[in-house]
Formats: sequence, C-alpha cells, structure tokens
Amino acid sequence: MSKIYYFHYRPVSGSTQSRMTFAIRKQNSHIEAAYAKCSPKDNFCKRIGREIATGRLEKNCPQSFDTVTSMCSW
Repeated sequence: MSKIYYFHYRPVSGSTQSRMTFAIRKQNSHIEAAYAKCSPKDNFCKRIGREIATGRLEKNCPQSFDTVTSMCSW
C-alpha cells in the first residue's frame, strides 16, 4: 500500500471558510485525494480529520489526477 500524505488547510484569520484535511497518495501514475471538511459548529481536530479523509480515500472513490512528474518528489 502506498504512503498517505496529509495536508491541513486553515483559512485566513477572520474568514468564514471551514478547516479541511486532505489525504493524498500516489498510485502508479496517478495521484488520489480525498478530504474531510470540519463543520463551523465543531472544533477542528487533526486526528479526526485524518481518520475521515483516510476512510474516504480507502473506501469511497477518491478523486484521481494524472501525475505531473515535475511537481512531485515522492
């Protein structure tokens, strides 16, 4: 199984956007990604975001992108 990388997105201070966690992995010549979005009503938790995003990456159909070799150094 490929290693999963995580990215936690935090909007600019004062923004009304929610925080998000992305789970990303390289599969052959594609990059697959899934995300979890925190409700504005909840406190952001990296652990929970990683669990949800990873579950979506493993169980559901993740978004798949062609690899641009010059942009990745996996």
